[in-house]
Amino acid sequence: MEVKEASPISYSLVSAQGDARIDLTAMLGKRIHLQYHGDTECLNCGRTDRIFSQGFCYLCHQTSPESSDCILRPELCRGHLGIGRDARFEFEQHAQPHFVYLAATSNVKVGVTRTLQRPTRWIDQGALSAVAIAATPYRALAGRIEVALKSVFSDKTPRDKMLKGEDDARIQFNAHLPTVLKALPPSLQSYLIPEEDWELHRFEYPVLAYPTKPQTLKLDRPFSWSGTLLGIRGQYLLLEGDLVVNLRSHSGYWLDVGF
Repeated sequence: MEVKEASPISYSLVSAQGDARIDLTAMLGKRIHLQYHGDTECLNCGRTDRIFSQGFCYLCHQTSPESSDCILRPELCRGHLGIGRDARFEFEQHAQPHFVYLAATSNVKVGVTRTLQRPTRWIDQGALSAVAIAATPYRALAGRIEVALKSVFSDKTPRDKMLKGEDDARIQFNAHLPTVLKALPPSLQSYLIPEEDWELHRFEYPVLAYPTKPQTLKLDRPFSWSGTLLGIRGQYLLLEGDLVVNLRSHSGYWLDVGF
């Protein structure tokens, strides 16, 4: 899915070849059909091996720069030193300006993203609101700030609460600034963005009804399903019958979507 910041968020479903696009938000409240035949394709090499992680087969997961350890643990990145699985990739993606941010659903979480990924990163996580609180010249520095702040904030979005729409609209990020300052050593505080320059983003998602008890639909075997599309949040489709499916987590799976 591709997203566009709007009110509510606009979602488009794009074909694997990129030659077809459907306004998925416009399908809200209508019947859709999902079918999975059991086919997969590695996003990196095109093999039809079992998908191991992030749309990659096991071999590509072990060798691709897009699945290196510093993707999930930015503090391990060495791209700014010219070191990594692919020096060009590291320079283009990681030896570039990054933000450390706070995002909110039912709690406050801390995370890292490239500056160019704002606000897409926050929308993909289903955040109710978010703000960048620090700016660094490369990924590893942002990772060090994140590690320090993980002692006082979670680095995970509460999945079930997000999918049930159990947001806390009372969260005010500036109220957490003293906690941020206390958690960060002086050497890292110089990367903080002054509070008066914070740019708050709030998000509204196209949702008619949230599930009461979300049941995850996983593509581990062939299946066929038809029903009403009740909402979209993050990278999740919210379906009739309390079903939810995360399209991002099934990268590399051939899923037929009909209307």
